[in-house]
Amino acid sequence: MRFKTLLLSAALLTVLNSAYGQTKSTKELKENAFFSQLIELKEFKIEDKRADSLKKAGSDLAIAIDIIEESPFSEDSLKNYAVGFIKYDLGPLDLILYEVKFDKGTKKIATIEKIYNEADLKGYGLSGAHDLFLQDSKKD
Repeated sequence: MRFKTLLLSAALLTVLNSAYGQTKSTKELKENAFFSQLIELKEFKIEDKRADSLKKAGSDLAIAIDIIEESPFSEDSLKNYAVGFIKYDLGPLDLILYEVKFDKGTKKIATIEKIYNEADLKGYGLSGAHDLFLQDSKKD
C-alpha cells in the first residue's frame, strides 16, 4: 500500500510540476539545503553510478530527484518535513528508489527509506542492472 501511495504521490508531483512549471534553476537548487544534502547521500551516488552503467548498456533512463516542500504523508502532519524522491526517470514511467524526509526546522535529513528491490528493476526491464553496476564499480 505504501508503495502505491508513493507512486501516486510521485505521479501527482510530476503532473503538478509540468502543469505549473515549478522547475527550479540551477542556482535555486544549489541554495536549497535539502537538495544539496540529497545529492551528497551515498544512496544517490550509488544510484547515479548505476544509472551511468545502465546508460552504457543501452538503457534510456536518467536519475532524477523530486521534492515536495510539504510532506503529503499523514504520519508527517505534525512535523515540519519536506519529502524527496530519488528515482529513475524512464520516460513515461518513474521507478522510485528512495524516499528521503527532510526536517525543515533543523535543516537536516531525517530519514532515508529504500523503496525498490531488484525485482522492481526486472519489472521495469532493467534485468541484470545490479550485475552491470557491480562490473562498472570494480573498474573504478
